[in-house]
Amino acid sequence: MEAGKEADSSCSASCVGAESEHGESDVVIIAKWGSREVELSFTPTDFETFTVSDLKGKISEELTIPMDRQKLLGVTNCNGKAPQDGDLLSSLSFKKTSPKLSFMLMGTPLAQTFIDPSKRDDLPEVVNDLAWDYVPTENNISEIRNDIHLSRLHKAIEKTTITLIQPFRPKRKLLVLDLDYTVFDCKGDPRAIQDAKRPFLDHFMETVYAHYDIAVWSQTEWKWVEMKCTELGFLTSPKYAVNFVLDSRQKDGTSRTHEVKALEIIWAKFPDTWGPHNTLHVDDLSRNFAMNPKNGIKVSSYKMSKRGSDTELYQLSAYLAHVASMPDVSSIDHSKWKQVAKQLQDAFTYGAAAANGQ
Repeated sequence: MEAGKEADSSCSASCVGAESEHGESDVVIIAKWGSREVELSFTPTDFETFTVSDLKGKISEELTIPMDRQKLLGVTNCNGKAPQDGDLLSSLSFKKTSPKLSFMLMGTPLAQTFIDPSKRDDLPEVVNDLAWDYVPTENNISEIRNDIHLSRLHKAIEKTTITLIQPFRPKRKLLVLDLDYTVFDCKGDPRAIQDAKRPFLDHFMETVYAHYDIAVWSQTEWKWVEMKCTELGFLTSPKYAVNFVLDSRQKDGTSRTHEVKALEIIWAKFPDTWGPHNTLHVDDLSRNFAMNPKNGIKVSSYKMSKRGSDTELYQLSAYLAHVASMPDVSSIDHSKWKQVAKQLQDAFTYGAAAANGQ
């Protein structure tokens, strides 16, 4: 459901909870964070005068999530946009859970902030996806899209709910982006997040955002996806935005060895907005394109040992900007994207030299 829908703009007078010391009913706001629901109470006076920054301060005290890493979903300001720190609580439109207000909270506590995986014993088991990388082709797509897999796909569509972090923009295409080994080395030293990030990641995100709405889809559990997105700056950057995030629950439901990311899940949820003609999927594993091979762009897996020479995202940003104007991106052979990117770079270099009279 889109953030802000089912909101009640006249909330200050009707959403009440416990009695305050002056006999007036407190305003109770519920922050839904994962499986937890945290109740935050405000006196009527505080609710009228406190800002979003004050709300984040209370959340920080309760959950130890730094204020700058908190993302509030399901609540909008008077302009229908994401709330700003200076907005008054009384001016916001929350989702109404009678007689209380509620919103969804995203954020990672300090204790879980990108701690070295080698020092944790509670991380999910990691399967070596690089041991088998299925390459879908036109010749075997019919084998993949059989009755069994399509039935599992339909079940995945039925159980999936996609919550928008940011609304879609008109005249944009959709870029579905993988995380692990595509935009950063998840086995790298997490004490230095800038070292774990793939070179040119910030440039890439800013460049493609001009042409694409962005979705993140990772095959790990939600709490780890949220942590990664927060640490990479995907949820806090002022220069680009992520529209929604999918985790391991939104795969096609086949066995662990063959789990793939089926774009039909997204297309079924937004049939009037997204489809094969305007969606691209960037991943380091070809098998994740099994259900939609014409929409996949494979990149090499990033390892920190390649940091000094890796230019994959720089090249890819040029390619994605180039194909953004195409009416149907599924009609393009994306397996040759690197050759096209090189031609674009050569043409740019030649043009710059000519302009300078060289």
